[in-house]
Amino acid sequence: LKYLLPYDKFTLDVPHPPHEVIEELSVHVEPPGILVTFFGWRLDSLFSNQPRAKYLGHVRDRRFKICSQLLIRNGFLSMHDGFMPTISGRVEPRFEGSRIFVHQRPNIFILMVTLLWLSAAAFVFVEGAEDVLHEGPQVLDGDDQFFVSGLFLFAVGVILTNGGFWWEARHTKPELELMFSAS
Repeated sequence: LKYLLPYDKFTLDVPHPPHEVIEELSVHVEPPGILVTFFGWRLDSLFSNQPRAKYLGHVRDRRFKICSQLLIRNGFLSMHDGFMPTISGRVEPRFEGSRIFVHQRPNIFILMVTLLWLSAAAFVFVEGAEDVLHEGPQVLDGDDQFFVSGLFLFAVGVILTNGGFWWEARHTKPELELMFSAS
């Protein structure tokens, strides 16, 4: 399932106590507006390309849920890159410092579109496979090639979702390591 709907988990061990880790993370996080939470629109930055903080989200107690704030100018709105992963995690104390457990997943809107796409592609594939099973492989020679089309659409959906997610997610661990090593 990790390759159909991508996610990533990793841990960071840092030499700082949990309260310092949370304070450092809080400096780089600003709360999102209502529209930013679901759609990624930033109405408060109509006249500015510069984000106020590196991440949008919440840091509470020893838990956090953030998304990187790379802005894309689109006409008069600034928008998130939809493939920026949602990063959630928790900070736990260790003997010498803290351990940060991090989980990344695609934006919920991307997950919904991907599920819709893969469901439609699977439906087309099953319909085509049913034709092939009932009529034999000669059905692939005709105009009705649902079997191959469904397989192709499913592969495209998986490749686009994974490619977009991993392109952005690969930066998270080095950025967090750099943030906590500098504190």
